[in-house]
Amino acid sequence: PHARGMALVTRHDDVREVFLRDADFGVTYREKLDVIMGGEPFFLGMPDGEAYRRAVGALRLAVPHEDVPARLAPAFERRAEEAVREAGGRIEVVDALVRRVSFEVLLGYFGVAAPADGDLRVWATRLFEFQFADPGDDPALRAEVDDIAPRLRAHIDGLIRGRREAGPGPDDVLGRCLALQAEGKPGFADAQIRSGLIGLVVGGPPQQPMIVPQALEQLLRRPAAL
Repeated sequence: PHARGMALVTRHDDVREVFLRDADFGVTYREKLDVIMGGEPFFLGMPDGEAYRRAVGALRLAVPHEDVPARLAPAFERRAEEAVREAGGRIEVVDALVRRVSFEVLLGYFGVAAPADGDLRVWATRLFEFQFADPGDDPALRAEVDDIAPRLRAHIDGLIRGRREAGPGPDDVLGRCLALQAEGKPGFADAQIRSGLIGLVVGGPPQQPMIVPQALEQLLRRPAAL
């Protein structure tokens, strides 16, 4: 189906063809990513090619796949169990459970502490909406983004400087990036570390509060599966 210049592709062969024809369909995220990142390239806004593969490969050195089962899944389960236990039999799922646990676990893993002048949960969620859920280019949202994005960049820059001056610290993504930078690995200049961390913060924890409650609703509708 077609609507307002957009085509919705659903059949397997058609979807696969679209994914394999990058040169024809291009990258849709670059323009808004430039606003969020202050013009610093981030791989989500790059076409497939050497630059894209180098950027992805660099970030994977600091965010290895093995961390998901070994570190992140147990941390999520532990914090979720604590939140449910502390709730005393009744809990609001979206914010008090999923958003709270997601941001606590992932921001700790990324090494991104809370800013003194804002709420990262709000910042990340608004930037996510701007990037992925704002097809109409809402001017009010853009005004928020023009305030939030530079503050987030400045906050991450400050964290990078502080961690470098403090020396070795926790085993988190920021610490790993700085260690790789010290080794002279390409892809870990301060601006690249900043854009990588912002990409993780904006693209990661805002998604779970949208997805997990929908999954939970489906389980509640299916007692046998639950």
